[in-house]
Amino acid sequence: MAYWLSKILPLFVLPLDLSLVMLSVGLIGRWRWQVIKAVVLLWICSLGLVS
Repeated sequence: MAYWLSKILPLFVLPLDLSLVMLSVGLIGRWRWQVIKAVVLLWICSLGLVS
């Protein structure tokens, strides 16, 4: 069980995957704020200070 969690849990926590999930939910649900949050999250995590 711990091995499975260690493999699947980072998919929901990593910034790229989290922003892709938020982006797809925002595009499917037509929520503009969700798409904006996904782009801002990806932008902040790609800054030199954070990365």
